[in-house]
Amino acid sequence: FSGDTQAMQQLLSITQLDTALAILKRWRQQHTEVLVIVDQFEELFTLNPAEIQSRFAELLGAMSVDLDVRVLLSMRDDFFLHCHEYRSLAPIFSDPTPLQAPTGTALRRALVQPGLKCGYRFEEDALVDEMIDEVSEERGALPLLAFAASRLWEHRDRDRGLLTKEAYEHIGGVGGALAFGPLIDE
Repeated sequence: FSGDTQAMQQLLSITQLDTALAILKRWRQQHTEVLVIVDQFEELFTLNPAEIQSRFAELLGAMSVDLDVRVLLSMRDDFFLHCHEYRSLAPIFSDPTPLQAPTGTALRRALVQPGLKCGYRFEEDALVDEMIDEVSEERGALPLLAFAASRLWEHRDRDRGLLTKEAYEHIGGVGGALAFGPLIDE
């Protein structure tokens, strides 16, 4: 299912765990080793009702135990305790590996690289420094920067391929982007 989000959505729409596992078992038999990566796993808890949370946790747990699939979950540590509410996730959390949030150069790279890959750059290095400084004391610096960068991207200078200081001021900096709320067309 690598990269096939439609297949994953269809799989998750199956209400019977046994049916989903039968489909996954056929797929699993075609591969020697399987790794399922779920990034931003906390969104299971923040964006879904309890029924979906339970079904997805059951599916992941069964994949791990019944199908010998390695499951890697990436999430903020403040959601770790939510996982203990679902016994089916216990095998996945038998040996957790906590990772530190990116700081310094890694945080800068996470902010700058996505734009560069699309042919855009920050108008000035000082803007990158300002954004990082604004979140440096925050526990969730990366998600805050990511949200602000997404708002900044909406106001990018397409003609010059720049993320500008003017656009950053327009969105009110990182704090203003958060106060503005979800992305909408203006």
